[in-house]
Amino acid sequence: MTLSEFLKNKRRKLNLTQQQLAGEAGVGLRFIRDSEQGKTTLRMDIVNQVLKLFGQELGPQPINREKALCKTPALMWSFYSGVMWSDCPAYSDLNHFFIGKGINSGV
Repeated sequence: MTLSEFLKNKRRKLNLTQQQLAGEAGVGLRFIRDSEQGKTTLRMDIVNQVLKLFGQELGPQPINREKALCKTPALMWSFYSGVMWSDCPAYSDLNHFFIGKGINSGV
């Protein structure tokens, strides 16, 4: 679940408007709207201020290695070749893909 989904779901469960949540958390309405719309550049201290209302806080989370590995090589390959991938092959297929192109992927 994303942060935006979490906040929206919690707010709706409590039957709060975005304005009410902003008031309860002591943050601006714009911040709540941006958070729920998935803005990727939010101040962590303010996010924690809102999450505190729900007994939560930001913290390290394990990443999905396949997704993380798919993004970086795909972006690097598309940058150098102009090729955009619509789907990322599984991690085990990445090395095969790059070797097939005559490239040492390092994976």
